[in-house]
Amino acid sequence: MLGDTVIAVHPQDPRYTHMVGKYALHPFCQRKLLIVADDYVDKDFGTGKRHNLATLTIFSDDGQIIGDCGQFTGLKRFEARLSLYQRFSTLQCVEVEDGEDQPLDLSAKNLNLKSRPKLL
Repeated sequence: MLGDTVIAVHPQDPRYTHMVGKYALHPFCQRKLLIVADDYVDKDFGTGKRHNLATLTIFSDDGQIIGDCGQFTGLKRFEARLSLYQRFSTLQCVEVEDGEDQPLDLSAKNLNLKSRPKLL
């Protein structure tokens, strides 16, 4: 997320059609993110990179956050991951999903979580 440069929304998703072509402010880096419509976006998941946008390098070779990443700049990647999770929790943007049928992904395991965090 710290390397995001755009927000892609589905063109037929009525929640966001009025925002296409506008900008949102990145919550941690204060970077402007263009909001684009892309029918490749899965409204239930979130995908899409077909707009030839700039990419940002946010990790050094040794896994440290570099560049304009706000309070996370200088942290090692796993420290940043935990710090991001805590920040999202503070902002009430994380919901913890419980369930034996959902295996933990690598990031959840690295956070030592017993459940999978989900951004709201």
